[in-house]
Amino acid sequence: MPQTRRHFVRTGALAAASLPLASLLRAQIPPAPAAAAATQPALAGRAGLAWLEGVPAEQPGSAFGVPWPRGTVPAGSTFALTTPEGAGVPVQSWPLATWPDGSVKWSGHAIAANAGQAASLTLVPGQAPAAPDRAVSVRETGDSIEVDTGVITC
Repeated sequence: MPQTRRHFVRTGALAAASLPLASLLRAQIPPAPAAAAATQPALAGRAGLAWLEGVPAEQPGSAFGVPWPRGTVPAGSTFALTTPEGAGVPVQSWPLATWPDGSVKWSGHAIAANAGQAASLTLVPGQAPAAPDRAVSVRETGDSIEVDTGVITC
């Protein structure tokens, strides 16, 4: 069967998107504790994350995706990322795909440079993310847009 341009582009985009994810992190979803399931059944899932080849010496920032079982993460959920010691790691999150019931099927996440330097991290839906040390601010005027990262202003 001849391959269409649409199929080629879609397959190529999926393959290109999966390479950074596979090389940076792997997600494991352990069963939720019974107490957590009883108090918040829809948010009982957690994702344990680990670096594939150990913690990198320098990390320029990372983006990764996490799959969720149907009904585990309601639409609009926030996500918190923590170290094994319980320290919060600032994370940006967004839905990538949803199940037919509207719950999140895949979520996308990004962490800043050198943010997740622990050997493992835990992603918890339904909790507020940690605030970054330096928040980015954007100010728009009539003739310019100013972006302040806390390190530089452009």
